[in-house]
Amino acid sequence: YKVLEAANYPMEQLEMIAVRGDRAHYKQGPNNEEAGLDIHRVPTFILYQNDKEIGRIVESPITSIEADLLQILNGDYTPKYPIVGEVSSLLRTSGTKAIKGRKAKKLVAAWQDKVASKYHLNTYAIVLNSAENKAQAIAVMALNTQFFPKEASTFENLAKLQEQAGHQKDALKNYKAAIQLAPDSEKAKSGIARLSE
Repeated sequence: YKVLEAANYPMEQLEMIAVRGDRAHYKQGPNNEEAGLDIHRVPTFILYQNDKEIGRIVESPITSIEADLLQILNGDYTPKYPIVGEVSSLLRTSGTKAIKGRKAKKLVAAWQDKVASKYHLNTYAIVLNSAENKAQAIAVMALNTQFFPKEASTFENLAKLQEQAGHQKDALKNYKAAIQLAPDSEKAKSGIARLSE
């Protein structure tokens, strides 16, 4: 607010939407105002010019609010978590098929060195799942297992979403993949026990 006031920004053009943090409505506004905006971390500052998004600051600025805003206005800014923006764009334009099979392999090859943490896509998948986009959530979580094939938790999280969606065979397969990576995983053990009954 101080930066906007110092810049004499017309405050009537500022809109702030609070989102919920509980799992059932994760990152959702009270009236789904966030729908279609790909809010996966908060705060997210979205900048528009002539009703078109020109950039966003996600979670925290890279340098500072002022420097990041200037870079956005100059058209020279890459936000945090760019993989989420890329995957989101692919889902919007082509659906889940754009991040499966050979296309997923190409995407992973192109982005492998740019995805620093398994949590980038994991959080996005949780947001999609909470918004009832189950197929997209599962596809994103499956893609995350390709980015982090040695992380048991990526397979556990995928299996959990699959189990919730009623895809028991797929869920069991991924819980077993998690056990291969982490034999002591209680999450995977209990998932296997549930699905084997």
